[in-house]
Amino acid sequence: MSVVIKANPTALIRYGASFASQTTLAANGSVQVFAPASNTAGAIVWAARMASQTLSGWPGIALIAKSGSAPASFADGSVLLSADSQFNNGSSTGESASLQMPVFVPPGQGLWFFAANAENTGSARRSCLYTLL
Repeated sequence: MSVVIKANPTALIRYGASFASQTTLAANGSVQVFAPASNTAGAIVWAARMASQTLSGWPGIALIAKSGSAPASFADGSVLLSADSQFNNGSSTGESASLQMPVFVPPGQGLWFFAANAENTGSARRSCLYTLL
């Protein structure tokens, strides 16, 4: 009996940098992954995940690309990723999301994780693999 092992058809991700944060954000707060000025030739976001909880209202989490300053609202920039899963356990609400495919970010745009509502202390988890070209 012989066993044939086929190669994985999905190419390996060769990312240039990684980002991780557990920073708890205030309402309409953000944490920067990379600045617009550092993105001179474009960037590829290979993978991104986020999770958040609040005591009041849905977190309203997003991964946002934009030029200039940090996003001031959920729709301030290009939303690359937003919540795809929600829960309510009676005392808090939460959301999570994960990027389904790589995304190109044009030159001159920075990247931020964003939360529309204030997060509970210790409830935030964000990570990202990316390459600045």
